[in-house]
Amino acid sequence: MADVTLVDLGGQVWLVGGEEHLDALLVGALPEGVTVALVPCAGRAEMNALWRAHSPDAADGGQPWVLNPLITTRLLGRMGLRPGVLRFAPWSAALDAAATEAAAAAAAWLAANPDGRLVLRQFAPEPEVPGLSDLQRVRARLVAAALERAGADPARLRDEVLGASPAGDDAAGEGDALRIVMETGPSGA
Repeated sequence: MADVTLVDLGGQVWLVGGEEHLDALLVGALPEGVTVALVPCAGRAEMNALWRAHSPDAADGGQPWVLNPLITTRLLGRMGLRPGVLRFAPWSAALDAAATEAAAAAAAWLAANPDGRLVLRQFAPEPEVPGLSDLQRVRARLVAAALERAGADPARLRDEVLGASPAGDDAAGEGDALRIVMETGPSGA
C-alpha cells in the first residue's frame, strides 16, 4: 500500500494512512518518493475498515482526518488524482459510456504521471457467490482492455481482489463495483 492513503467518501477526502506525513500533506510539500493512493469508498464502514488496516491510531480509538475542501482541491489538482468507481448491473460485464469515460480519464492521468499506477480493485463477496469471482475477473479484463485502448501501459496496471467489503447497508452491491485506484510514487513502495 502507499505511504499516504486518502479516501474519497462522497466528495470528502479523509486521511486513513500515513499520518506521519500530515503536516507536509497540508502544506503541499510531500518529500520526493512518498507514495500516495486515493481510494474511492462507497460508505463509512469501508473507510473505517481501511482506517483500521492502515493507522496505528485506530487501535487507540482515534478517528481519520477529514481534509479541508480547499486543501483537498489543491492537493488532488496538483497530483492529478481522481477516484473512479465503476458500477455494473447485476451479473453483467457490460461497460457503459460512463465506464468508458472513466477509463479514458484514468489512462490520461496515467500518461501525465510517469510514476503512477492504476489498481483495479474489487471485493470478494462473503459468503462466496458461485460464478461471481469469474465474472469479476472478466470485468477487470474488460476494464483493463478499455484502459489499454485509451492508451494506458498494461505494465502499469494491477488487479487486486480484497476480502469482503465491510458489512453494513452502505456496502451493499460491492460485488458489482470495480474501483480504479490511482497511485503515485516509486513502484514497489
